[in-house]
Amino acid sequence: MNKNTSENLSALNTFLSQLSFSDEEKAIYSALVTRGSMTILELSKAAGVNRTKIYRLLDDLKKRGIILEVVEEYKTVLKAAEIHNLEQLVKEQEA
Repeated sequence: MNKNTSENLSALNTFLSQLSFSDEEKAIYSALVTRGSMTILELSKAAGVNRTKIYRLLDDLKKRGIILEVVEEYKTVLKAAEIHNLEQLVKEQEA
């Protein structure tokens, strides 16, 4: 990982903290941003979150519009939503 990527992830984690994301939610979102779409098993391993717990966290993140569930080649994968969804969360929090 190069210096810019490391700095960007640090800035992303700071931003997500300001939006009241838990450490596990930050790990999930960061994994999807850096690695792209993944299955739940792949995401669980990449984020270091127990697979049984990740389902509850993903439900919350999907309700907030931060994570998208997409069917690709006969399997369901998760991916990070567009950045404007995070911007909308900031606007809601400021209101």
